[in-house]
Amino acid sequence: MTKSRIALLAVPLLGAAILLSVRDQADAQQIPLPRVVCGATTCNEVATFSFNSAMTTLSCSGSTATITPFAQGANAFDASFGGNTSTSDATQTNCGTYTIPTDTTAGIKCQIVGFKSDEAQGAYYERSIGARNASGTVSQIGATAAVVTVEDNAAWDVTMDVSGTTARVRVTGEVDGATTISWRAKCQVTYGPQ
Repeated sequence: MTKSRIALLAVPLLGAAILLSVRDQADAQQIPLPRVVCGATTCNEVATFSFNSAMTTLSCSGSTATITPFAQGANAFDASFGGNTSTSDATQTNCGTYTIPTDTTAGIKCQIVGFKSDEAQGAYYERSIGARNASGTVSQIGATAAVVTVEDNAAWDVTMDVSGTTARVRVTGEVDGATTISWRAKCQVTYGPQ
């Protein structure tokens, strides 16, 4: 039996309201990104809304609102981020970044899709990393976990790493320099104070 919990939060925003809806399916561990409504504009895509790294500001369609993070369990917080990019060669390219907050340990799980515009080829990946920020110095915990790799073309690739204080989703396209691949990443972050 699936147990679901639905949480709704309304935040005033320049005369409008933002409605965040999160559905937690406990047995499937599928936690979708929030659906955000800014006035008459609904932002369903990762690229149209974002939180700052401290989780205190939400941006949507050019408007911003201040929010207060809330605890989920003992001193744990959740965030999400994502990105869109394209590649036309085998140069590693960022497809989403997240700044690890100071004095926290984070677990990051990402789902990434890559596809040609004619849909002749596509790929799906899941990657996870752990990282800790001790007084402003970020270190990756262990190796990047390649959880799922399903692809039409083995030349394509996705990895994750840490650079400075930022966790990065890195995508690689084809060597030929003529094939454009579109990429989209959706990531879930769970972190807590050290």
